[in-house]
Amino acid sequence: MRKIPTQLRAKQRVERILDATEALLIERGVGTLTVNDIATRAEVPIGSMYQYFNNRDEVLYALCDRHYRILGSAADGYFTNVRTVADFTRDVRKALYLCWDYTNGNAAFRELFFDVQAWGIVREIDWQDTLLNAERMSGALHSLVSYVPRESVLALCIIIGDSASSTARIAVRVEALRDELFKQFVAMVESRVFTLLRDNAALETAAHALLDAAPEAAAYAK
Repeated sequence: MRKIPTQLRAKQRVERILDATEALLIERGVGTLTVNDIATRAEVPIGSMYQYFNNRDEVLYALCDRHYRILGSAADGYFTNVRTVADFTRDVRKALYLCWDYTNGNAAFRELFFDVQAWGIVREIDWQDTLLNAERMSGALHSLVSYVPRESVLALCIIIGDSASSTARIAVRVEALRDELFKQFVAMVESRVFTLLRDNAALETAAHALLDAAPEAAAYAK
């Protein structure tokens, strides 16, 4: 974004631009959308458009950012009270349904969300959102198992976050399988988390066994 609006009138103008972009996305999709189209629908002079946005992609980025901020606010309480793996997977399931509900009920966001791999600017903000959610999840999960390396927990949570978005997209397309898709996804998350904990616990036990044996080995060497 070229210029961050600070005055109320400027903020209202930017919101009008984003509202117009949403309306056009619902009508015609992303492919043929132009800055001129958006300015005309928003009843904003093209010069005013370029005060805030360099091009169409920056408008789409700002629109995505608005949607992700709404979703983020809705998920504020998630992963804040995790004391067991069951608590963790409970919030994974809630996040899945939140993403599904929002995408299913918002045609403009759905247009962007389904084309996330096609548009570089949208792909970038989607990645930022995935990383932000992964960091939130990994903080909650790591608090349960401090012996697991933080990078291992974060890597798993990035995969979970990215896969959750894909699962929600598929569920919007194939609504009849939504509950089964979510059930299978949560089961895979639980399985992977337990595997991570078990493998690292085995390493921890082996390390302690080596440390316990060290004095005996030193005495034997003498």
